[in-house]
Amino acid sequence: MRSTSTFTISLPPAIARALEKLRKSEHRTRSELIREALRFYLLPSAGPSRREL
Repeated sequence: MRSTSTFTISLPPAIARALEKLRKSEHRTRSELIREALRFYLLPSAGPSRREL
């Protein structure tokens, strides 16, 4: 049994470019960055609240 689920997403070109730029500068995968963004957005204890951002 897999411990993760696979998704296919579509992004506007500007967001895709920003993601690629960040990915390259931080030497991380797209999946890592998207997982981190979702954690911050969905899990209140994972980081600053949306109001704080």
